[in-house]
Amino acid sequence: MSAAEYGDVLVVAMLATGGVALWTLRTVYVARGRRVLATLFSAVEAVSFVAVVSRVIMPLSVDRLVGYGVGVALGTYLGTWFGNVIGVSGALEIRVILTQDCDRVATTLRSIGWPVTTARASGAEGEVAVLVTILDRKDKDPFLDDVDRVAPDAFWTVEDIEDVRVVRRSPSGQVPTGVWTETRE
Repeated sequence: MSAAEYGDVLVVAMLATGGVALWTLRTVYVARGRRVLATLFSAVEAVSFVAVVSRVIMPLSVDRLVGYGVGVALGTYLGTWFGNVIGVSGALEIRVILTQDCDRVATTLRSIGWPVTTARASGAEGEVAVLVTILDRKDKDPFLDDVDRVAPDAFWTVEDIEDVRVVRRSPSGQVPTGVWTETRE
């Protein structure tokens, strides 16, 4: 294969990577109800798709198809990674279930700056305490690291939240992106 053919395979792989990364982000935005951003991503993705398909088909070769396959795989990976990096999902609700030391854990987390609410509940094996917080997606890992440090045996769940009405800022100073102060699209 000549240098020009290698270059063409690389261009196909790069176009496919970009197109699929945009497709992945568009899908995330559609799932979150963010129509305007999803529409913008889909327009750019469509142009990218036509560009890559025209390069793969005319003339068709195994090398270009392999380049396209590699690009699609890489684009899927990068699209999901970018989605996590930019916090596409917005606000999260994290519940921490404790069988003991609830007050100590809650006090420690609050002293670090995490806004936690506690409630008593009845679990499968008796009384438990539930700590609940609403955070920006970017704060999930630092919060869970603190929970693991303070209460290594705690059970926890994480759920996406579409909207939040009242919040307190997390230690990073971020207001969850699920909080809207203006009309959503």
